[in-house]
Amino acid sequence: NAEAGGGGYDPAVEPQAADVRDPCAAIGLQPVEGWVIAHAILTVLGWVVLLPAGIFVASPPGRRLVGAERWFNVHLTLQVTGTLFALFGALIAVYEVGLSSGTHALLGTALTAVLLVHPFAALLRPKGPAPPPAPTTTTAKPVPAQDRDEETASKDDEADKRSSDMSENTSSAGSEAKSSPEEAKQVAKAEGPSRARRVWNAYHKVFGYGLVLLALVEIVLGFLEISI
Repeated sequence: NAEAGGGGYDPAVEPQAADVRDPCAAIGLQPVEGWVIAHAILTVLGWVVLLPAGIFVASPPGRRLVGAERWFNVHLTLQVTGTLFALFGALIAVYEVGLSSGTHALLGTALTAVLLVHPFAALLRPKGPAPPPAPTTTTAKPVPAQDRDEETASKDDEADKRSSDMSENTSSAGSEAKSSPEEAKQVAKAEGPSRARRVWNAYHKVFGYGLVLLALVEIVLGFLEISI
């Protein structure tokens, strides 16, 4: 008799096997709702993958890798896509639990707000130095055969006259001569961006790096809340 002998099976006493269908239970974490998983995936893709990739493309190694003509469009595309991913991830959490007072929620709300304002600073970006003028090319007209001898003689006379004038007026000739495209590029590079542009570049980089670093801290806090 199982009841008399006390050998019957009692499900309340016997240990229950873990539900292998729940990945959180399989690794010892608390069960997680579906919206939390969606929130985590969107947030990680936005803050950890897309936005840092856009920052890398804007760096000198990234510009060399992507190309001088394409880096800005790639940078803009990655930043806009990463911002949308992070925004939708935050909206999912706000829709499900509202604006709570925890550290993870407050920091996430602040980061999302600054992230939405940060791209509009591009509208206040000062203009950079003007590009160098494009080189001009001229096509020489063909000279008739009967005029070549006379033209050759006149060119020799003009060459002698120019050599004597250059020796007498070296300083004035140097000041009146037009700069070549290579010299114009060197001058533009030496001048560099204006002070306002340098300040804007510093602000843009500091805020961009700072947002990503704080987002990494925010994501770690979120995973810690899940594991508790």
